[in-house]
Amino acid sequence: MSGLHVTHAFTSPKSDGTDATLIRPSNWNADHTIIMDSGYLLGRQAVGSGTAEQIPLTAAGAALVSQATVAAMLTYLGVSPPTTGDAKFTLKTTPDTGWVMLDDGTFGDASSGGTSRANADTSALFTLLFTNTADADCPIYTSSGVLTTRVAQGNAATAFAAHCRMSLPKALGRALVVAGAGSGLTSRPLGSNFGNESTTLGVANLPAYTPAGTVTGTFSGTGTATNFQAANGGGGAPIVASFSGGVANGSSLAVSVSGNITAAFAGTPQGGTSTPFSNSQPSSAWNVMVRL
Repeated sequence: MSGLHVTHAFTSPKSDGTDATLIRPSNWNADHTIIMDSGYLLGRQAVGSGTAEQIPLTAAGAALVSQATVAAMLTYLGVSPPTTGDAKFTLKTTPDTGWVMLDDGTFGDASSGGTSRANADTSALFTLLFTNTADADCPIYTSSGVLTTRVAQGNAATAFAAHCRMSLPKALGRALVVAGAGSGLTSRPLGSNFGNESTTLGVANLPAYTPAGTVTGTFSGTGTATNFQAANGGGGAPIVASFSGGVANGSSLAVSVSGNITAAFAGTPQGGTSTPFSNSQPSSAWNVMVRL
């Protein structure tokens, strides 16, 4: 590439001025100047080591490398860098720099006694959870481990300066869901946790049903019959009886009965041993880390 060359300026140590023909490397005493064509980068595209080359630079490339920071480069490319409170799934067991694992622990400044992280760089995440979650879901403790509240602390800055430690949202062994109130569903506050891994059915959980079987037993009690007429007794003597209305012999009579029945039900046994059943859905266990 003809546009790439290096010049060496030389000034003679003698009083006779600049001598362009004198080649004495040990006496070179000026900076080297690299001259290149416009719109190129200095580098090497060819495989292996070798001389430097001019690499063409497009307008988009020039705009990208002109950005002052990596964050500005990402913004130019339309890539949003993670910010405080953003989360990512991982199979790592330790968090990346600037991140903290969701491990059901606590965090705060260096004097907070936080179990997940105790460092000044947790201030932004502390403020986020102080503002967006509730005491019931992400409780706050003093540096000595005494439970406190958001109201008692006043604001996030005061609580952080007082070395309080904030609880991370509970996540271990739990499936993650989107906060809010879906149509026809229960409202789930941000940072809350709920549900049971297993459940034991109670009577109220059972559907209505009719047992199948038979009842056998004996009856004891009293009864009253109406509209009847007894036959004559032996030897032609009549039996004294009450009679109401005209009912011929052999007709049906209405009878009312009252009393107690002692019986035993025989049927097929139903039910089980009240063993809890699992509520767990098919799942895959990962770690989650959150940006500080």
